[in-house]
Amino acid sequence: MNNKIKVNIAGSVYTIIGEKSKDEVEAIANFVDEEIKKITSQNYLLNSTMAATLVALNVSSDNFDLRKEINLLSEDSEFPIKKQEEFLKNNQKIEKEKEELKRIIKDLTDRNNVLVHTISTLEKRYENLEKFSYDNFYELKQKNEKIIELQNEIVKIKNEYINKIIKNGEK
Repeated sequence: MNNKIKVNIAGSVYTIIGEKSKDEVEAIANFVDEEIKKITSQNYLLNSTMAATLVALNVSSDNFDLRKEINLLSEDSEFPIKKQEEFLKNNQKIEKEKEELKRIIKDLTDRNNVLVHTISTLEKRYENLEKFSYDNFYELKQKNEKIIELQNEIVKIKNEYINKIIKNGEK
């Protein structure tokens, strides 16, 4: 809905038609009126058209500067968005790497478990072989002692036999 608002600028009455509220339109008109008064107070030779043109140039210059600043701020405000997008991409990459590392850890854990089981089995076999070896060594030692005992007995019997033959041969 368009509003019709009458305002006084530099002694002339204007009817402004627009969607802005009465307070906004009056504030804008007062600003323009004050700017014209400032310019004419600095140079009394200016007529109202010249003063209005200078105010329009000043306001346009300010508007241009503000638009440049808005553009810079807009570009600056895009920086965090770009950084966020970069962060999200990096985060996705890190998540993939994390999943890959989890898989590698699981594989290594599984391999470690197999190795631990293999070591345990080998240790048991070693213990059994060690016990078997000890038992065999002890048995061999006993048999060797028996062989030495039997060899000594054979030597003794042989010597007795030789002595008997010698005694029988002397008679």
